[in-house]
Amino acid sequence: MAETVKEPDLQTMTAVDKVLVTDDSTALLLGLLGFSATKLWNAAVWHARECWKTTGKIPSYAKMDVSMKQEHPLWYRRLHSQSAQAILEELWQSYKSWFALRKKGDRKANPPSFRRKTDFSAVTFKQNAVKWSPRTSTARFSIPKDIYGKQFLYLKIRLPEGIRMDDNTIQLARLIHKSGTWSAHFVYHITLPDLKGSGETMAIDLGMKHLAATACTDGDTFLWSGGELAALQGQTQRHPCCQGTRGLHEPDMLPVRHNMLIQSCPSWPLCLQPMRCRHQRRRERRNQHLKKVSPGANECLLE
Repeated sequence: MAETVKEPDLQTMTAVDKVLVTDDSTALLLGLLGFSATKLWNAAVWHARECWKTTGKIPSYAKMDVSMKQEHPLWYRRLHSQSAQAILEELWQSYKSWFALRKKGDRKANPPSFRRKTDFSAVTFKQNAVKWSPRTSTARFSIPKDIYGKQFLYLKIRLPEGIRMDDNTIQLARLIHKSGTWSAHFVYHITLPDLKGSGETMAIDLGMKHLAATACTDGDTFLWSGGELAALQGQTQRHPCCQGTRGLHEPDMLPVRHNMLIQSCPSWPLCLQPMRCRHQRRRERRNQHLKKVSPGANECLLE
């Protein structure tokens, strides 16, 4: 009996960086794609609202796709077929979210609205419409040849070092316009290495609001708030003689002009004494907290 081959575990990653627009023709083409995406979105919103008024229902994604091809072929055909479908899928998901909020009793929830005509909407390219060349740091996006006179749009994108991405792992890519610049967002998969150990594993997710969130294979989960560390940052009163200085540091840690200002204070050794005490207490509290956090994480990482 043949053994079943275990499929590798995959993790979804996102790589983001700016698009290097080197010529006017590329900038114009990007603008046309973003403008067409906005027009298609607005046309689909108008169609959905008309159906809502007449039937009391929002058309499904499939019906909306057929209607846009027939009623607004200009904007639909200016995008790759998968890019146009992605815009309609995004709109349909927005309506589903609106329905869910209404069902929960949220009467303040608003349905998807029109976008400004001057805005460039994000353009999504699915797996078959995007290729990546790591050797030249160039991405190739498929566009309608009968509209633009060429089948592909080539863009230079300098992704951060260490990105392990190729044509087989890319799931989709998005070109997003913000503050006058275009950026590329790549969603791709990486294969997770086999874990070695006794079987017990802890997953650690570092965050911005919270220090970390941990989950163990035995079912235990814990959220490390990190408030103890955040409370150690700043937040002390300054000595009245040292207003205008940074006051939280020793004189030898300040710029020269601040040193002179502090030392010109007649009682500067006395006003620094409470600061030294506060610094000492903070160091002790920080060390105590780190000692509590570190052992559990270190033990799981070393296993």
